[in-house]
Amino acid sequence: MFLTPDLTPRQRKAAFELRVERQRREAASEENLVIRKGKIVAMRENVRNQNIMVDHGGYTQVPSRC
Repeated sequence: MFLTPDLTPRQRKAAFELRVERQRREAASEENLVIRKGKIVAMRENVRNQNIMVDHGGYTQVPSRC
């Protein structure tokens, strides 16, 4: 889960269109797509397979999707 700061209407529309495009591509059998810096990219294999425990000041979190 990722929380974003408040966005302008133009930014919200652009983010929505990226999510729709990612969903369309995933429905067309593309796998491991993520949105990074305003683009849809395929997640690298070495990042996808990491099972690293991350300590965040008093609690431990296992990344579900990087």
